[in-house]
Formats: sequence, C-alpha cells, structure tokens
Amino acid sequence: MRYKIILTFLLLPVLSPLLWAQSKVEALFVGNNKGGTVSIIDTRELEIIETLDIAPDRNEQHKQSLINRYVNRKLGPKYVDDIDILPDGKTMVISRPFFSDIAAFDLNSGRMIWKIKLKYRPDHQVMTSDGKYLFVSLLTATKGVKIDLDKQEILGYYKTGRRPHSIVLNEDESKLYNGSLKGNDMVIIDTESLEELDRLPFPAGVRPFKISKDETSIFAQQSFCHCLIEYSVSEKKVLRQIDLPIPDFVKDIPLDEYPFEAAHHGIGLAKNGKYISLAGTVSNYVAIYSFPELEEVKILQTGKEPSWITDSFEGDLFFVSARKSDKVYAYSYSQQMLIKEFEVGDYPQRMARGIWLREKVSY
Repeated sequence: MRYKIILTFLLLPVLSPLLWAQSKVEALFVGNNKGGTVSIIDTRELEIIETLDIAPDRNEQHKQSLINRYVNRKLGPKYVDDIDILPDGKTMVISRPFFSDIAAFDLNSGRMIWKIKLKYRPDHQVMTSDGKYLFVSLLTATKGVKIDLDKQEILGYYKTGRRPHSIVLNEDESKLYNGSLKGNDMVIIDTESLEELDRLPFPAGVRPFKISKDETSIFAQQSFCHCLIEYSVSEKKVLRQIDLPIPDFVKDIPLDEYPFEAAHHGIGLAKNGKYISLAGTVSNYVAIYSFPELEEVKILQTGKEPSWITDSFEGDLFFVSARKSDKVYAYSYSQQMLIKEFEVGDYPQRMARGIWLREKVSY
C-alpha cells in the first residue's frame, strides 16, 4: 500500500495534464441583477454552460453603510451591475452595488478571490485591455474611481457630473468618457493623471453611448428620449437626432414610470461598421439601423424591458438582455432576425464578452 502511495506522488506531475483539460471558450457573461448570479453562454455553440453565484455573502447587508442600506431597501437587491474578464481568462471582476464593492471570482472554481470595499455605490465600470486598471462610476457620488487590479487598491478619484453612469475608454485608453444621469453632462478624463480634460453639456441624462474612432462624434441615448443622438465633441452640441418608433401602448405611459428614466438603454455596433443596434427598453423591441447613415433597417420584437446589448466576437451576432423576461436573445445583424433565446437568471441586465480558459476534469 505504501508503495502505491509513493508511486502516485511520483506520477502526479505526469498525470496532471492528462486529468485536467483546458478549453478556450468565447463566452458571454450575463449579470443576473436580482438573482445574484452570472450565466455564462458559449457564443459559438449558443448554449448556457455555467451559472456562478456572485453573492455568497448576500446575508451581510448589516455591514453596509446607512445610505447604501437605504438605497437597497428602495431599489431592491442589485447584486451585480457590470462585469469584466481579466486577460488571464480565469478571473471575473464585478461591480456589486448591493455591497458597495468590487469583487473578483475564479471562473473555474466559482470562489471569491478578493473584494475591494468602496465608500460609494458602484455602477458601470470599464477595464483597460491589459487588465491592470479598472475605472468605476460611483452612482451616489459626483466622482469615479481608478483601481489597480494587480494590487487590489484604489489609486485615486476623478470628478464627474451628478449620478455618473455610462463609462467608455477611447481606443488608445488615454482618455475616459464618463456620462452622468442628473448632471446632463459628460467628462473627459486623462486616465493617467485623472485630471479633467473637457466637459460636454448634453440636453438630458447620458445613457449608453459609443465614441467614433477619431473621437469627433459620440452616439448616445438619453434619459426619457426615444432617440439616438450624434453629438459633436469639438462643437459641444447635438448634430442630429434620430427619433425612434414609439409603440401605441408606450404613448400612454407617464415619463415618471419609465424604468430608471430610460426609454432606450443599450447600443451595439456590428464589427463591419454597417449596423447599429438599439434596445427599446419601454418599447420591448430592438432596432437595427444602418451606420453611419442611421436609417431604419428592421424593428424586431424582444422580451420585456431590454436593457443592454453586447456584440459577439465575430461581429454578426448581438445579444440583448431583457430583464423582466429573465431572458437573453441572440440576433443577427446581416439577417435581421432572432437566432436563439436563453433562459437565464433573475433580472438580467449588464453583459460582457470575454475569453474563458475553462478547466474540466477528463477521464
């Protein structure tokens, strides 16, 4: 018996690669806001392959600040807002409003690795492509924060408008664009110094947006507006407004009953640059428009309250989360049709694309 044990230890380094298989999965990570889980969809096979619990500490409400406990009671549990996958393909980083923190999870074990406590409630986030830094909008403050992910520490803060929300890095990641819901403005921040480079006034609260590669134009959705605007960065004004269809049943809905003030919330852009997709949150549709002409191509019905759009890796498919249907829908830009729908967790909202180096035991 003793010799068998010794032999097993001697052979373990040789057998380990045979026992563990690693596959590279192009995945969509769906944050189930109220359920406290993340559903993982293989974007090539178009199937749900895993569901992870990202709120194992959900009973620790008593450890939150008084203001965050008040917001949690008013809005209900919001366990996951935004998601990023580190370049290592094994780590998921999440902003968790319910806990006022940023938490990291091992994708293969599902274990929480670390968490960073924040003074304010986090909202949207964006990560640098090298996985070193994370920028987060702090919804209950007029500021955003820069975090060193390697050291898991806060590096500094930058000023924003009231209720900072959507956040985007420019192509070379030297600048950060951060919109606000109540300030009706957007700040442009130097990502190194965290100094304000410019401030852009908008007609209404800034929802999801895309920046043109040359950074001359911003294509944005706005609070309460059934529209998409093209905004000139240099002129600091709206160049054109594309009014989107309003179904008859929506015309009777008072503005103060719009969920989180959003008529539309979600923008996708095809990899070939020919199409832009728009989530009609109160209208229960997704609109496909030509780009950059912004002419209507197709209006497709979707689930209730579509609230986010994420494009696939190869670029023709795009995914729409419908939070009150607990579903995610995959559509094709080129075919302008629904390809597949997925049953996910409770109240899916923000989604992220990432490479998962998935480890599985092989026999």
